[in-house]
Amino acid sequence: MDWLPLVSTFGGAAIALSGTFMLETRKQKEQRVRDHTAEKRAKYLEFIGALDALHNNLRRCTRLTGEDIDLEQATQDAVNDSKVFPARENMLVVASPEVARAAQAAFRRTRAFQQVVLRGLSIRSPEYHEAYHEYADAIWRLRVAVRVDLGNAPLKPEDVGKVSWSEREDCRVCGERSASPGE
Repeated sequence: MDWLPLVSTFGGAAIALSGTFMLETRKQKEQRVRDHTAEKRAKYLEFIGALDALHNNLRRCTRLTGEDIDLEQATQDAVNDSKVFPARENMLVVASPEVARAAQAAFRRTRAFQQVVLRGLSIRSPEYHEAYHEYADAIWRLRVAVRVDLGNAPLKPEDVGKVSWSEREDCRVCGERSASPGE
């Protein structure tokens, strides 16, 4: 009996099967990477959206007036309504260290903004604007960190028509203060 055709057939089948197996393994790995990236993107955007919602809710609190307004309750409701805490926890589970650091900085700046609002300061006050500009800088730095983590090129302020991430240079209120005589 001639074994060569049989061995060749089994050898060819083994090579084909191993090639198919390697290809399938590679496809599965690529799919896991895509799924993980999609999950990170969703969690990152959820957290950024929650920070933005909290910021907007807090800005609304600055317009509350009257003696019967409980500013402490209003700011706490702003935090709760934004769902920032669960979004933060979900994001931290999937975040790279760089994104986690930027996210934590943005979160701290948003909470500092909350304290300014809680103090009842006017939106035209220097303290309000300092807190706002620090928040703006931190949220943009978070966006850039997320972009880089997801494999995109980082943005610079001029890429989106800004002088800086803090937006101080374009702020009418801050510009009015710096142009005031005697300051």
